[in-house]
Amino acid sequence: MNELTIYKTLPKNFSPQVAIATSWIKYGNEFLFVQRSPKSKNPLVWAVPGGKIEIGETPIQGMVRETQEETSISLKEDVVKDLGFFYIKTPQYQYTYHMFFVELNEKPPVKMSQEHNDFKWIILSECQLIPLMLGVKETIDIFQHKLKKLSLS
Repeated sequence: MNELTIYKTLPKNFSPQVAIATSWIKYGNEFLFVQRSPKSKNPLVWAVPGGKIEIGETPIQGMVRETQEETSISLKEDVVKDLGFFYIKTPQYQYTYHMFFVELNEKPPVKMSQEHNDFKWIILSECQLIPLMLGVKETIDIFQHKLKKLSLS
């Protein structure tokens, strides 16, 4: 069983190998999830779009780039809400997780990159019905808490 620990503040002896940025894209009551390709490191599991922040990028720039690369959706920084960040530790990795939210008025066309197999728009309460990437269940809980706190849900 994989262990995952999430920290709100920087824990002692924490040395993140990477920072990632994720886009929680909402249309109506549904959120966009993407499925990893069968050839990927974590095959056929689902998560929101996102990935590694490159050197020289801000977290929001990384999220915009990753979303474009993975889904062909172009997001404008001025409509994105920064929901903050936290720290995640697994037996293999330590990383900083940046969370961004955007609510769309129109459902955009989605075109998958080669690193993904499929996509779906799904109500968060139904996510337990699909195989999720390690940590996604926990980040869904954090995301929903942050939205309630900001009265955005």
